[in-house]
Amino acid sequence: MSGEEASDESSGKQVRAARGLVQSILEARRDPAILRAIVLQIVILHLCCRAFRPDFWSLPVSSESLDIQTPSGTFETRIDVRWGEMDALRHVNNTAYFRYFEEARVRLFSAMGLDAGSGRYGVLAHASCDFLRPLMYPARVVVGMKLARIGRTSLELDCWIADAEDAGVLHARGRNVLVCADAATGRPQPWTDADRQALERCFAP
Repeated sequence: MSGEEASDESSGKQVRAARGLVQSILEARRDPAILRAIVLQIVILHLCCRAFRPDFWSLPVSSESLDIQTPSGTFETRIDVRWGEMDALRHVNNTAYFRYFEEARVRLFSAMGLDAGSGRYGVLAHASCDFLRPLMYPARVVVGMKLARIGRTSLELDCWIADAEDAGVLHARGRNVLVCADAATGRPQPWTDADRQALERCFAP
């Protein structure tokens, strides 16, 4: 099946689901109790989305940049592996990979000027990691980040961990989604023009 056919099939399923929902609501008009139950479910879904993801309704539904052209360069951080990060199998424990990504994010935000002093900070909304190759001590790694998408209040990073001496040796790949939040309220904040310029600078080719 081609990508176009898959897209058409997905769109068809969405249309059929929407028609089914409309039909259920129309039929429920004959029974006020059922109609109230449907409305209650919609309200609960809305509240759950707002509770778990405050910026849910502002997140883009596609991978395209909403505000600026996504820079094509990478932001790199070099980290020395510590002996204490090994586990019983004598390789670096999988939890350390997430710490490497975290350290890279902290340095990125510092380079952008997005820290406690600015009154805003970056909130991690999603983190995933595919472990590709064991990492042994001693070693030095480079954590690379590429800006995949920029939304109104969020951004998505493609991440990887490679050997600092040979960037072609990949130990892990990951994905991070971050939301800019107000330090006082915790609410999502749109990226400013200064943020966009900083991102372009940090991810310059």
